[in-house]
Amino acid sequence: MKKVIELNRVSTEAQAGSDRATIPAQRAVNRRTAAQYGLKIVETIEMADVSGTAVLQAPEIQRLLSRLESKDVDGVVCREFSRLMRPERFADYVLLAAFQDNRKVLYLPDGPVDFGTKQGMLLGGLRALMAGHERSEMLERAWGAKEAMRRQGKNPNGSRCWPYGVLYDKNTCRWSYDAEAAPRIVEVFRRFLAGETNCNELSKVLGVSRGGAKYILVNPIYSGWLVVDEKRDLSREGKRVGVDGRQGYRRKIARAEEDVIRVRVLDPPLVSEADFRRAQQVVRTKATANLKERRKLGAFVFNGFLRCAKCGARLHTFRNQFDRFYYICSGKKHKNGTGENLCPYTGYMNRDRLEKQLDELVSKQLRNPRVLKAVAREQARRLREGHNQRKAERLEEQLAALRARRERIVEAFLDGTLARDDRDARLTAVDADIAKANATLAQQRPSSSFDPDALAAIFEPFRDWDLLTRTEKRRMLAALSPEFLVADYDVAGLRLLGVPADIPTDSRCREAAA
Repeated sequence: MKKVIELNRVSTEAQAGSDRATIPAQRAVNRRTAAQYGLKIVETIEMADVSGTAVLQAPEIQRLLSRLESKDVDGVVCREFSRLMRPERFADYVLLAAFQDNRKVLYLPDGPVDFGTKQGMLLGGLRALMAGHERSEMLERAWGAKEAMRRQGKNPNGSRCWPYGVLYDKNTCRWSYDAEAAPRIVEVFRRFLAGETNCNELSKVLGVSRGGAKYILVNPIYSGWLVVDEKRDLSREGKRVGVDGRQGYRRKIARAEEDVIRVRVLDPPLVSEADFRRAQQVVRTKATANLKERRKLGAFVFNGFLRCAKCGARLHTFRNQFDRFYYICSGKKHKNGTGENLCPYTGYMNRDRLEKQLDELVSKQLRNPRVLKAVAREQARRLREGHNQRKAERLEEQLAALRARRERIVEAFLDGTLARDDRDARLTAVDADIAKANATLAQQRPSSSFDPDALAAIFEPFRDWDLLTRTEKRRMLAALSPEFLVADYDVAGLRLLGVPADIPTDSRCREAAA
């Protein structure tokens, strides 16, 4: 009798479970095949959680390849060709070459395949192609079915993919909020909008892992909307194989704007749409200004909220060897191609002197009725000139796509598919586009028109500014997310999130209010 190795493989751990008959069914078929062709099974190799496209990375297949070199084995028996492999690259055919080089035969229920013959090469190659093609077809069909469910506002994934504090009933296809987690989510949004922006501390309120709150703060599901703006990369490059060829994952990539899914699935929501939009503005400002709330907060109150009035660059902090503190334009620290400073204007500004002026502005000017009237008139003028919501949204979407493209370039470099020089050239171009989009967005960001009374209510908490601690001041600033325009101790203007125009300050306030 010819001696063969039995090969059984399932693609997932679940298929190998004791409650599933997949592996036993393969054994039963292999026994019948062995009896039909007079074979003796001398060894059994079984694999679980291994995709047919990654079998060459599994140690079990490596052992099979070494056993095929032995004269004690005449071939391999398995239930169907796809149990051996589902190739997606020509390099995968090295497994078939091992059969051909060692004159081994693959025994299947419908007949043996001898790769050493012309007919076997043709038949075996075609069956390998068909197995690989069948897998790609199954993948596309599964993706299409899930995509249809998403567009109907349904959830095609398991419970571990549900957002925190959100439930989904597969029988009724309805979403709901978890009654126990919902109050904690509302509290986190309330604290975040009040200026408590440390996600590690907010995560403790939710009882989730360190930093997990940041993913909850940006998920539109808490404002009632299911938004799917990413998808799995179905290409070969998007696949990540686990250790020893075990199942990994497919990386996520940003969807094109026309492919983004937005469906209203919860009403009423936990967080109003206005509060959610406000939270996203704070998140974006926190990311771009690198605002961080730390336990050891340091010595600066307005760090992260200052920009150069001359060149628009962000102001950095500096502490010298004598423990004296300064603000300095970041453009002053960098040079252009000719060796000149990018910003020849704004130099070192003493922290105490500058912050005294800023404290005066915050505590008095922002509550001055004449200033508030000037702000209201400026907003009305800007709105009349045509600042519209949709244009700002398109710019924000463009920024998100550019940031996703930047991440893909870095990923390609880390994966070894992109050379360093090519990476640098592409990143330079993308960063230039991001800077341009940010500059345009700063001028186009829409706002609601406030009257002076509404503005006075907004700035009322600043009445006791001088009595607040540094931590309390920074929390209030984080909630409002202002940008002070400063140059050589002159506070030239102020921008607020949602206000697309510079707000006149100091002497300019009196002129504008006159």
